[in-house]
Amino acid sequence: MKRNEKFIKGGITSKRPIEEFKINSFLVTQLKRNEVSSIAICSKTVRNHRKRLEEAGVFVEYHFAGRNRPIEVHINPEILVILDVYTSKLKSSETKELRLTYWNVLPDNNESTRTFINEYKKKENVENNSQDIRSSSKALTPSHLFFTGTHTSKEAIQTKGAGGEPQTNEQTLSDKLQELILHPQELAENLANGDYHNYKPIDIRYLYKEAFSGTLTSEEFRELAIQDFFKSISKIYKSSTPFAGSYKKAINLYYQNKWIAFTGNSFNKSVLVDEISQMRWRTEWARKWFIKNEFTPLFPYNYFDMTRKTSKEVGFEYTKAKWNEHLVAIAKYDALKKKQQSNATKRTQTINHSKKCETALTRFFKNKLTYSQLFDYVEQNLPKQYLEKLPDLILKKSLKANEKTIAINCNDAVKGNWFEF
Repeated sequence: MKRNEKFIKGGITSKRPIEEFKINSFLVTQLKRNEVSSIAICSKTVRNHRKRLEEAGVFVEYHFAGRNRPIEVHINPEILVILDVYTSKLKSSETKELRLTYWNVLPDNNESTRTFINEYKKKENVENNSQDIRSSSKALTPSHLFFTGTHTSKEAIQTKGAGGEPQTNEQTLSDKLQELILHPQELAENLANGDYHNYKPIDIRYLYKEAFSGTLTSEEFRELAIQDFFKSISKIYKSSTPFAGSYKKAINLYYQNKWIAFTGNSFNKSVLVDEISQMRWRTEWARKWFIKNEFTPLFPYNYFDMTRKTSKEVGFEYTKAKWNEHLVAIAKYDALKKKQQSNATKRTQTINHSKKCETALTRFFKNKLTYSQLFDYVEQNLPKQYLEKLPDLILKKSLKANEKTIAINCNDAVKGNWFEF
């Protein structure tokens, strides 16, 4: 019925041989009715039935086209009766007698297999016993025999210098970061002197490494982050000279209130390192804003007052609103980028499908594909709309081919007349 529907849509009427019978054992086992399996069998059972029908002479002309394709066979023409849909008549109405040129004795499925079952049980018992022996031998083997490494002595670990004194190990990242922490008063004086106007913040990669595998305590890490922030923000005071006392008050304000949980303890280092990235973005935004507006910032204690949250108060806390706007913009950009990538993927798929369809039509007009093969290819490899438009596409391509042929013939005729002239 499917094949006839294809030919009717294409307007094709021709005598063709009987189509081969395709058997896919996996698809047979997947047949369902109302979400329930039609037959509870495996693929091996389907193959066995097909083999018995071949031995009985029902299936002939067996053809294997690969493990991923169905088996192709033909039903024996001596027992097949065909209905011609075009004429609505049977091609052979009389009852045919199957005459086999050979005789096969088919095996009886009810034959007893007790001998094979007993042998299988014996083999299974032997395998279980051997596994038990292996497991027991493994359990009795001392575990230390599986290790071949040698222990390093303390003398090999400790190295001595030329004077006979043991050398100290290199400083770790945590030790180097701890050395950067200054006394708050010293930091305030350095800030007032303008020592950090060209300060380069600590590499965020080192801070991440310290946060997840370092030895600094949470309190030490918080103090390091606060001091790194004040050193970075001092760039906005290049054109002014705040006093050390104002810096000291601002530093104490952050020590008492910044990055402290409700329990009174410092934030976890893994959480705090994300806050550092946010503060660096806000610092850069504030620096650019003061340059753009040519505005002198307030003294540190007033500028870092945590109650100054509006734009008219010109406090650092207002930069948090700009950070939130930045996050919203990033989210919109990510959504737009995903949408663009999705559209690009769809366009690429559409172009590929069009190329595949055009290639298949070209092969069809070059007689490299039959109409049924073309229809099957489009049905299995292209979207549904290509299958619906296939007859129209064939018609359009045939018209174009005819127009080209007519044009070529006309040109040849004109050339011939010119040569005769």
